[in-house]
Amino acid sequence: MRKIITAREYNKIRTNSVRIFILKDKNIQSRHKIKPKNLEIFINKNKLKKLKDFIETNKLDKDPKFFKIYKDYIIPQNFIGTINIDDISIEIFPKIPLIKKYKEEERKRFLEILEYVETFNETIFENLEIGNQDMPILEVFISNFINEVEEILKKGLVYSYINKSENIYYFKGKLDLTNHIKYNFIENQFFMNFDEFSVSSIENCLIKLALEKIRNISSNIENVAKIYQLLVYFEDIETYGVNPDHLFRKLLFDRKNSFYKKSLDLAKFFLLDESPYSVFYNNEKEITGLFFPMETIYESYIATKLREIINEKNSNEFSIKIQDESHRVFNECSMVYKEKMNYREENITFFKLKPDIVLENEKEIIILDTKWKELKNSKKNEVIYNFGISEKDIYQMITYIHVYNSKVKNNDSSKFCNKAYLIYPINNNNSSSFIENIVFSGKDGLEIRAYFIDLSSEEKTKESLENILKLI
Repeated sequence: MRKIITAREYNKIRTNSVRIFILKDKNIQSRHKIKPKNLEIFINKNKLKKLKDFIETNKLDKDPKFFKIYKDYIIPQNFIGTINIDDISIEIFPKIPLIKKYKEEERKRFLEILEYVETFNETIFENLEIGNQDMPILEVFISNFINEVEEILKKGLVYSYINKSENIYYFKGKLDLTNHIKYNFIENQFFMNFDEFSVSSIENCLIKLALEKIRNISSNIENVAKIYQLLVYFEDIETYGVNPDHLFRKLLFDRKNSFYKKSLDLAKFFLLDESPYSVFYNNEKEITGLFFPMETIYESYIATKLREIINEKNSNEFSIKIQDESHRVFNECSMVYKEKMNYREENITFFKLKPDIVLENEKEIIILDTKWKELKNSKKNEVIYNFGISEKDIYQMITYIHVYNSKVKNNDSSKFCNKAYLIYPINNNNSSSFIENIVFSGKDGLEIRAYFIDLSSEEKTKESLENILKLI
């Protein structure tokens, strides 16, 4: 079983001769005097080299930029997840703590938040066992997938008609004349095209492909043993040369195969390696990684929770749009050469806007954008420029307001859009973290606010979002 080391985004992973002690609470301490917020992880030189090679091979220092590589150390950034290297598992937690202090319950809270992310919000987490703190996050997902496949086997594998083309000694289905002439000029065979009722259905092919992949990346002895046991039931299923992406596009759910839904949602997570939620491993299977970009997680969580609250109220006070792409900064573009127009296009998108959340009522439109950043109160005799709010974020909000306001004025003069809100998380582990709202006011009713969300529990998050709706 791997030793679990916990750290946060932007902690350094480096190598030296200092021995690492893994304590019961899984926090790392060394003989060096290290300040908790600047915690460093020490691994041996060979493991650090493997990690560097793994990052460069998978371009994880590019886009999205999950790591920064330096000569003597590596900095994980912009993601939450697990890095498994040989006999250790490094779990990366948010730079902004979700709950007070550095407790193991934070992992459980993070997995609760994942339930609301669009990729996972169906039924994946319904029976997810998240209480085993000795199991890395990746193994938690693998264990849940195994449990789902076991439930499928209890109900029985689905069969379906599979179209096949084969050279056989008897007539079955329809003769493929072109291939028959090509392959059977002398042979006493028939190239036939036919449907066969087979266990090699799309559903079972995808399950087998996922089992074969997690067999390669799992390091948990119990999980690996169960995977080999499950693969016995799928040994007659043909997967050679099968493209999982192609199969997922063909997959349709009905009453016959609905009990496969949760397992296939997890299979998609393992098989497609689609950014931003991806599982990576190297060919030697010595290192694996599971990465969740926290900015995307936070954005999806807040939007989904807010929509849930509005729907619960059964009120027509607000309508909500998430990731609204209906507006753009410019309506047309032209290129001029020597004062003569030689290109013009009016029907394509130029600088499309995509605010995280758009709320609309009878009178106005309000823009909300989530920012996975921590704002800190200034200490005595200390000045923090603009409270630490990025000028880029403010200009982005002003652009949203200007474009949306001009559109509603053209279409509906009774409405207006002059408010935009930035939604930041509260750092419950930092007494200087902002909790009070900030309001910037300008001419003609222009207003940009900064609101703060308590992520320590579902109840606290709901309370924070309900307070925002009351203040709007």
